[in-house]
Amino acid sequence: MSSLILQSANNITILYVVDIFVICHLFIHFIFRRHPNNQLTGFWSLVIINLAGIIAAVHLILMAAER
Repeated sequence: MSSLILQSANNITILYVVDIFVICHLFIHFIFRRHPNNQLTGFWSLVIINLAGIIAAVHLILMAAER
């Protein structure tokens, strides 16, 4: 039953939107990495931001390949 809920069209759309948002968020951090007001330069901040973007990209590719 839970797999049917996860496969509904609305949930798939939400997953695409969240993945695209996280990838865009990673690019924004990349663009502003040298901005003087950027305070997210610590090791763990960079790990979390970069891993979230990478995982979202892999998830997006896998979802697109599944269709």
